[in-house]
Amino acid sequence: MATINVRDETYQRLARRAADQKMTVQDLVEPILDHLAGQVEATSSDSIPASERRKALDEWMAVVRNRASRYPSGFVVDDSRESIYAGRGE
Repeated sequence: MATINVRDETYQRLARRAADQKMTVQDLVEPILDHLAGQVEATSSDSIPASERRKALDEWMAVVRNRASRYPSGFVVDDSRESIYAGRGE
């Protein structure tokens, strides 16, 4: 496994954020690093095999599930068109 160096201040901020989300720093940053690495290798989703896209989606959904405990029981995001565009001159 490779190692990268980051400033102590940056690591401390990452450690606090990871602790808030009840995860390790590695679990916090790995999906982001994977995403950055993928941006360099592929220019469009068509060039990425479906199995790799599915794997990336499954990894992202695992991150989402890990964050679910931060929300109150029964919490549902209001992502309706009406709420998204509310107050925009309709």
